[in-house]
Formats: sequence, structure tokens, C-alpha cells
Amino acid sequence: MTTIPQEFRQFAEQEKKNYNSLRKLLEKQYIIEEYPKEFRQYTRSSSTAAAKTYPIQGILKYHGMPDWQYRTAFFPSISITNNCAYTKATVTFSQEFKEDKIIINKKEANEPERKRVLAIIDYLRNLANTSQKVKIESDNYFSDGTEIAKNPKGLGTSASAGAAFALAAAHALFGEEYSSNKRFISTIARLLAGSACRSVAGGISLWLSYPGISHEDCFAIRIDKKNSDCILITIPIASTNNIKTEMAHLHAQTSPFFKKWLEQRKEKTLQLLQAINNNDLWTIARLAEQDTLALHNITMTSNNPIILYEEKTMEIMELCYRLRNNGIEVYFSIDTGPTVVLITNEQNKKSVEDALKKINIKNYIVGKIADGAELL
Repeated sequence: MTTIPQEFRQFAEQEKKNYNSLRKLLEKQYIIEEYPKEFRQYTRSSSTAAAKTYPIQGILKYHGMPDWQYRTAFFPSISITNNCAYTKATVTFSQEFKEDKIIINKKEANEPERKRVLAIIDYLRNLANTSQKVKIESDNYFSDGTEIAKNPKGLGTSASAGAAFALAAAHALFGEEYSSNKRFISTIARLLAGSACRSVAGGISLWLSYPGISHEDCFAIRIDKKNSDCILITIPIASTNNIKTEMAHLHAQTSPFFKKWLEQRKEKTLQLLQAINNNDLWTIARLAEQDTLALHNITMTSNNPIILYEEKTMEIMELCYRLRNNGIEVYFSIDTGPTVVLITNEQNKKSVEDALKKINIKNYIVGKIADGAELL
């Protein structure tokens, strides 16, 4: 079992009951894969695999972690996988390597980056009973193929990176039998970034979690019908405050509004599942906007308050309100950063684009819902 913070023990018992009832509901509609029961020892002298994955955008968001080693969440969360950008990663294990080498966006990984990447690699090496060193080369791209030189904050590429590393490394060590098991890959990707488990699943995906959950039961599954008219307009925005997502997670539970947010999650999750089943885009989008405001309310009221918005972020939020007042359906979603994703449909897309240009927003990406992690 994973860690339960002392002040959340009573809450954890209720969340475990919510998890079990939600799991039973999901099992009636979706196939939930079995977690592998055993793992083969890795005996080859070397192997390589590569993967391509997409970032996520939160609908019902997650914030704070009861267990930092296993990066579990306090409650279930739901996101959209966004094809505005992608990560490509190549992972090679070899007995000839003298040390682990991790290259991210053409640069040697710094120590915090290495630690998070090796959380995945070390877990898999332990399962495979191998001490072989690894070489990882990873790059982030926008959908047009241009490299993301400076990551806009809140774009979700840590999720796509975790998914890419997990899938490629698992395939290199164990082969397709294990790498095709999305539940397994989802749990491994989570060790780098919690949201990476949903990047593995793709589409609109649900991450099942609660304080004290077992590693094997903390995974994501895809829950949408793959025929949505959803259009995602992503406006990448850099942070001028050098915000660290880890700090926002660390202090989230100190907000006086955090527990109230937790208590509402069961109702919101069921409401959103119904909207997804009905292919009700506007309810999905409205809930994403509402939860954006709840998330940022918490970051601004913790004992280490952080304001994640930039001036441009606020301008785009205000634009959404004006457009809706004029009958143009569009909603915003903002994760832990200033980058904004607008949720609309094909009918409203041109009007939204025209409105963005009028406020001098020219750097944006029009995309759709992406699939999950794939091998290259």
C-alpha cells in the first residue's frame, strides 16, 4: 500500500469506498486489463525501443500527492489527450554502457530530471532483474514538427515524456506482451509524472487513485467514444515566474479549500462520466472550466501561494466570457501554468480564431483529441 497522510486517514477510507464503487461501474462498460503477475529476467546484451506520446489537458484535475515516491493522487481525475504537441523518446539498454545517460531536448538532463526519469527505469530494471545501464534520447515537438525549445508552462509535456519513457523502456526490456498492457504501462509512467498515466491511455481518460491505493490499482483507462466533435485550441504561454509544478503539488493540501474540493470529486466524476457517455461536449467543457478555477483557487490560497496566470492568460479567459455572451460556445482549461487550452467545436472554431487574432494572439495550435502512447 502507498502512503496515507495522517490528516487524511478518515478521508482515505471514504475514498477507497468511492474507488471500489467507481471501479465496479467502469467494469460494466470497459475492459480493465489484468496487471502482469510475473516478469521475465532480462538476458539480452542490448535492446532498443522508441515511442511517441501526446500531452494531456485536465478536465477534472489532480493536485497534491499523498505518496511522492509512487506519485499517487488524492482522488480520481479525468483529462483530454491533446495532439497539439508530442514527445518522441528512444530508450536503449546495453551491457556496454558504463553509466546511465539521459538527453532531453538535446541537453544532458539535470539532477532533478534524472531522478524522475530513473524512477521509471530503476523500477523496470528491478522487475527485469538487470543492472544494465540505459541511454535515453527524448525530444518534444509541436504538432507541425517544430521543436519546443523552451517549454511553455502547463503544456503537459511532462505527462507525454513519462508515457514515452515507460512504453519504450518496458518494450525494450520485456517485449510486446508487457508493453501492450496499458494498465501496466500506465502505472510505470506515473512514477515520473502522475498525469503521465493518462497520456498512456489517450483520448479522454480517467485516472483511478486514492490515498493508500496499491501501485497496481493506480492506473488510467480511456473512457471516450472516439467520435467527438471536440476542437482544442492551445495557446502556449511561458511563465515569467519560474514556477515549479512540484511546489504547487507540495503545498496544495494546505489550502483551506482543498478538502472541500476533494469532497466534491465523486459527484463531479459521475457527472462527467455521464456527459462523456452522452457525447455532451459542452458539459465536458463547462466542467473543465469550473475545475480550472477550483485548481487555481487552491494554488493561490495555500501556505505557499502561487499565481500561475500571466497577463495573456487572463486576457484569453475574459475573451471566453465575451464570446459566450455573444452565442459562441468556447471554454478554457488551464493546468498548473499559464498555458491555455480552449475547448470548442468545428462550428465555432473560426469565430474563436478570429477573436484570438483581434486581441493579437497569433501563436496558437488548433488540434483534436489524440490517441494514447504508441511504439515507433
